Amino acid sequence: MRIDSHVHMPSRQGIWGIPFYESYKYLEFMDEVKVDCSVILPLDGLFLDPITANNELYKWCSLDTDRLIPFFTFEPRDKRSKDEIRRCFEELGMKGVKLHTWLQGFRPTEDCFIPLAEYLADLGLPVLFHDGTPPYSTPLQIAELARIVPDLRIILGHGGLYDFAQEAIIAANRHPNISISMTSLPTHHMMNLIEKVNIEQLMFGSDGGLNSLEKHSYVKSRWEMFDSLDISGSVREQILSVNPKRLFNLKDL
Repeated sequence: MRIDSHVHMPSRQGIWGIPFYESYKYLEFMDEVKVDCSVILPLDGLFLDPITANNELYKWCSLDTDRLIPFFTFEPRDKRSKDEIRRCFEELGMKGVKLHTWLQGFRPTEDCFIPLAEYLADLGLPVLFHDGTPPYSTPLQIAELARIVPDLRIILGHGGLYDFAQEAIIAANRHPNISISMTSLPTHHMMNLIEKVNIEQLMFGSDGGLNSLEKHSYVKSRWEMFDSLDISGSVREQILSVNPKRLFNLKDL
């Protein structure tokens, strides 16, 4: 089973000039690159009204909820946030949360967010953070949240990217409640993570959805990069299947 832990829903509002397309087209693309499931992350909700964007993402994924795994977002300073978390979890059955601390403009350890993080931990919902581009989103800043709320399942969405790759390793080794999605990383960074981090804390993501389908060759190339890694079949299965299935509570197809 091949699970892509980092894909964005295309923007209905044309954010960053990304053209919208229907989910059946992305399912066809997933077949093309031999991906069984994709975790679908919000984009419009990071800039615009998150409640509206969460509803749109839910509908986009509803075509095939076994293969398109919806994550939602919220505005931590909004007094409605706890209600929105409850709604997305209980009514919509969404599997996790995406937060982008520098786009949304809050610190991972901000006073307003800690009670929400504790609530997410109580619900067992994982939180995927964009990381690797300061301010507010370095791996060790996010790791401080992992220390404060040790039951919260945290995912570093990019493994530190280029400048903070070493920090991501330190963060994951320091806190077992941190996992890493190896997204947008070159092969040597991925191998460094595989060699230095507990294999049960690693997943792979393509960063799909950030362009028109005609320009998704970057997704294919990232899968080719992962497939080229000199790792055993059991390690490959752990990263692509075992770990994300456990973290996102997914069933076999």
